[in-house]
Amino acid sequence: MKHIFPTHQSRAAEGILASTRIKKGDIVPNNSHFDTTRANIEFVGARALNLLCDEGLDNRSEALFKGNMDINKLEKCILENEPVKILFAC
Repeated sequence: MKHIFPTHQSRAAEGILASTRIKKGDIVPNNSHFDTTRANIEFVGARALNLLCDEGLDNRSEALFKGNMDINKLEKCILENEPVKILFAC
């Protein structure tokens, strides 16, 4: 199968994705990158950008869910960077 890479775990799959699809200077926005995901992205010279909502940064917040990506921060990221450098968001 031409486009399938069987892996033993998702960290290995992330490593393959980063090394084959992401290049130096690219930007990968996310709500909050897991440490190995960040490492795989930054290893190839790209930028792992955390765009967590403000509630997620406030440990006293009583918000029911604190893991959303802040859409306004994402919009700002798109406006301030070349959109072709933003391959995908996680």
